[in-house]
Amino acid sequence: MFNTIAAHAVSAIFLGTIGYFTYSCIGCFYLALTGLGFFFYIVYLLGNYVDNALPRFRVTATNKAVFITGCDKGFGRMLARRLDSMGYKVFAGCLDPDGEEAKKLKDTISSHLEVIPLDVTKISSIQNALKTVENKLGNYEFWAVVNNAGVIERGELEWTPLELYRQQFEVNTFGVVSVTQAFLPLLRKFKGRVVTMVSVGGRHTFSGFVPYCMSKHAVTSFCDGLRLEMKKFGVKVVTVEPFSYQTDMTEMKTVLKSIENTWEKCSTQLKNDVYDADYMKAFSDCVRKFNESTALPHIERVIDLLVEAVCAISPHYSYVPGNTESLLNLWLSKRAPKTLVDYFVRKKVTFDCDLEEHLKEKEIKKKNS
Repeated sequence: MFNTIAAHAVSAIFLGTIGYFTYSCIGCFYLALTGLGFFFYIVYLLGNYVDNALPRFRVTATNKAVFITGCDKGFGRMLARRLDSMGYKVFAGCLDPDGEEAKKLKDTISSHLEVIPLDVTKISSIQNALKTVENKLGNYEFWAVVNNAGVIERGELEWTPLELYRQQFEVNTFGVVSVTQAFLPLLRKFKGRVVTMVSVGGRHTFSGFVPYCMSKHAVTSFCDGLRLEMKKFGVKVVTVEPFSYQTDMTEMKTVLKSIENTWEKCSTQLKNDVYDADYMKAFSDCVRKFNESTALPHIERVIDLLVEAVCAISPHYSYVPGNTESLLNLWLSKRAPKTLVDYFVRKKVTFDCDLEEHLKEKEIKKKNS
């Protein structure tokens, strides 16, 4: 931290000194260059703001079909309802098409929406879904695939079993790749688009959620590469990268259950080492506080941008739903020194205890028992 602050301070002093001692020779040029740099930077920021704020022309929903994964609940179910109400032919992939959650979807949509069984971790399930879409497409153009299905488990890296890493990659990463590959021939035929629900965690890693962030980083990279490769076919590739919102995935009961699930599968050897029940409780409290302070309301903001990604004639490459504070924090984190960013993440997100003190207390408890 000190080295970073010192390095930036020295750089500022150095540039200021050059300007001071050369002012008589190039003073006007120096000031003009500084002013122009500042002017163009403000124009760049303002241009981005205006571009995001202005409405974009949309395609008509007539004769267009969309396939959405993960429609049992959450964003997927809400998006399926919204697009169905707009007149799109919606194929809603559900992990449990006969379950209570899927029933809630069936009760609130038109007769045009088709609920399809889908497990994104199984190639056979994806192929069956593709055949169903092809058989029921009729005169509709296949306009978009929306990769929405995802899972998250919470826990620190050392005590998260490898199987939970694999589980999150199977759904969040390979599920996206498998579904996209299967439907790309249809998308190329109709010059449609791939819309993928990623996460701000696909750009910035949060401690306690690292395997999840890893899987989302991989998806972000996949989408960036796919966009370049599909350009020649007229297929657009768009990512929606929201902050944490108040959905089933961020309900406190779900959050604490995912921590317990990770902890239960942790090796006995680690539980008898530094990590113990007290450590896990402290970690759970930290995650709970972080979740309470960051999970945003107004889920419709995410759905609005998902609809924009599907419907806009010329969509952005990516959309980041969030409030002003979260977006500002993200902007600063990309530009601030890494040491400074790590410091604030450790203080605000990470369970960052005094380890020596924790071990001493643990030793005292052993002796007393």
